Amino acid sequence: MTNFFALLLISFLTSNGQSGIINFENHSKNLGRFELNTKEINHKFKFYVAGSQSISIEKVVSECACGEIIFPKESMKPGEFGFIEVSFKPYKPGPFEKTFTVYSKNAIPQKTELAITGFISNNFEEAEREFPIEKGNFRFKTKRLILGSITNVTPVKTVFEFYNNSDEEITIKDTLGAPNYIEAVFDSSRVIKPNSKGYITIFYHPELKNDFGVVNDNIIFFQEKDTELIFDITIVASIKQHFPSDINYDNYLFPKLTVSDSIKNLGKISVGSGKIVEFVLTNSGQKDLIIQKIVPGYGCEIKDLGTKIIKPYDFVSLKIFVNNIGKKGTQERTIQLYCNDPERTTQKLRIKLYQLDQ
Repeated sequence: MTNFFALLLISFLTSNGQSGIINFENHSKNLGRFELNTKEINHKFKFYVAGSQSISIEKVVSECACGEIIFPKESMKPGEFGFIEVSFKPYKPGPFEKTFTVYSKNAIPQKTELAITGFISNNFEEAEREFPIEKGNFRFKTKRLILGSITNVTPVKTVFEFYNNSDEEITIKDTLGAPNYIEAVFDSSRVIKPNSKGYITIFYHPELKNDFGVVNDNIIFFQEKDTELIFDITIVASIKQHFPSDINYDNYLFPKLTVSDSIKNLGKISVGSGKIVEFVLTNSGQKDLIIQKIVPGYGCEIKDLGTKIIKPYDFVSLKIFVNNIGKKGTQERTIQLYCNDPERTTQKLRIKLYQLDQ
């Protein structure tokens, strides 16, 4: 309906020879999304001259001085097409709207409003938020790759995501510095484009690691063109003994760990050059209890453990040496045990004390 009335108006004005008519194809345009480092954003507004008289564009005024405007300087006859070309350099992230006013002579309308809209994103700020840890030319989501609690027989697969923070393409070698129980597979390409994400699938084999408790492993990645390392990853896992989930423990014979007193309270003491604290570990089950690993915490160390294999209904003495850490006041030492008791694969021992001297 609008186009119909516009044609009627054009016909009326043409028959009366009053003016030329400037008709824009679009008065506004959404240009979409751009990056902040885009050199220039530009658009051409196409128009058509109708009527019986020539027109001329006197000037085009922008709301800001951040861009450039190009328009025909000569008069234009009816039947001719022209362009108003506008451009500007993006200078801040977020949505944008730029308006331009076209002033025409001997034309209807004499004043036309044009607008371009869109959104400017800042890849660097977004990358900083998503990948806050920086190492050389790369950014990472966390300082370590945490696998969490896993069993000693089931391989673990996880996808490791990172970001190339440089302006150059970086090719990563397909060989890496890692123990034989860790594999790395590139999901798509070893070529990481500038200011882009990369993905590596990590396969961790605890059955080859043959360890228990909280373990740390470091893997190193190298650049293709030389032997220089470009980044490394620390993988953290807590490995426990695997037991089938469908076993009814009441119908099977298993080892069973019992600790006479898992918390030792030494009260107010003078540690001096150190104290020895003894824990009694008993196997009240009907199969051998295997102490797989003992991890002493800060301020203590293993002094003696008679044997790591405790026969049924037998016991051993675990002696812990409590160090003087040079501080007064309330303190606590912890020791973590890992064993093959299906109902208690881990056991935490605590030593509490109040240090009188330093």
